[in-house]
Amino acid sequence: MSAVLRAEVRGGTANCTVVISTEEIASPVASEPEFAVFMNQPSLVRFQNQVQSGGAIFLNSSLIEERPIRGDLDIYEVPVNELAKGLETTRPRI
Repeated sequence: MSAVLRAEVRGGTANCTVVISTEEIASPVASEPEFAVFMNQPSLVRFQNQVQSGGAIFLNSSLIEERPIRGDLDIYEVPVNELAKGLETTRPRI
């Protein structure tokens, strides 16, 4: 497994690419991933067109009001913020 994180300017989008393979990974950057997880609207707008046709999008339905413009993807809506509120804390444990 390999990962690359790219942070943008404050308030902008950030993304992370994770490549999982049973073979050697030449580059951790996935230009056309099969799956994507979007936690906010700006990330969905910016990166949804990079997901390969027939792939899947998981989106945070707590924050994302508009739906993807593409009809060739499986869409899974997860109310992430509501699920987090049901936990003891919404902050990650370190």
